[in-house]
Amino acid sequence: MWFYQIFWILLSSIYHTGPYHEKEHWHNRLPTGLASRRCAARAPGAGRSATGPPSDALFQNRPRDLLYKWAGSEDLWERRIAILSTLHFIRRDDFEDTLNLARNLLHDTHDLIHKAVGWMLREAGKRDLATLVSFLDEHGRKMPRTMLRYAIERLPEPQRQAYLSRGK
Repeated sequence: MWFYQIFWILLSSIYHTGPYHEKEHWHNRLPTGLASRRCAARAPGAGRSATGPPSDALFQNRPRDLLYKWAGSEDLWERRIAILSTLHFIRRDDFEDTLNLARNLLHDTHDLIHKAVGWMLREAGKRDLATLVSFLDEHGRKMPRTMLRYAIERLPEPQRQAYLSRGK
């Protein structure tokens, strides 16, 4: 496992600090097999890799169908990568895919998905609070508790308590 962690750290470092031709080099050689996706999702730096080469190489100026395919997968790690990869778009103030995937994953049974979805909703809320509040108003009652807690973490205490008490 340590090998994959080092690989993702090096890949992210080269990608973010190298000149454009190096980025193109890595962009064309990015591993997209299931094994490499699983290792990226399991690595402690999965959040960092979601904003680096994997997301940039796979989704910059390309159709985003792959995200929805992964989100519908039976494989936990593919679903997790799908939602984490939307951080790439959130940082560009594009929340549509994050919200759509969050809706699709609302009834997922795995806590790692709940945490990842809540985290991405919270990140979207940091950029546009109205987007987060609108999503929570519509879906807050149906959200798993962990997902909701992660999503509302940065809201003022009275607002957090209001969302938490709705689900009871």
